[in-house]
Amino acid sequence: KGFNVSAYSQYPVTFERKGNVDFNRIERNLVKSLAVQNPASRAKDYSAVSEPNIHRYMGSEFGLVYFYYKNESQSTLKETVTMTDRQNLRICAPFRDNNEFNVCIPGATDGIVIYKQVFPSGYTFGVKSSFSRSQFSFSTSTDPKQSIYTDTQR
Repeated sequence: KGFNVSAYSQYPVTFERKGNVDFNRIERNLVKSLAVQNPASRAKDYSAVSEPNIHRYMGSEFGLVYFYYKNESQSTLKETVTMTDRQNLRICAPFRDNNEFNVCIPGATDGIVIYKQVFPSGYTFGVKSSFSRSQFSFSTSTDPKQSIYTDTQR
């Protein structure tokens, strides 16, 4: 995986590498920022289950499709999303199933799911989702490759 950085200045610019770089984390944080700030993102709160402080931002930009969950409540959100009519998109790790993913987002955390365009031609998708919440936070020892993921690194 490559990561390009460029800068323009009338003064000399130098870059210095500090330790090992977690490119996946950098990518996730960039997409999180895009999701919240992009006016084209479709924002949803979970008021239907009395949780207005849980939000999902969904959108697509630059060959990426993203689902960013921000849980500022005390409850845990569980959601299953099925991608219908998905063409030319691949889900990113730690997920493996391109057609469906499950998230479990405890209170005071966030999480993101990213799909990437496979070929330069266009992509299409539809979304069907179901969700629930629980009043208590819990932790499980589930293998993240089994498609349950929370992203607490900011």
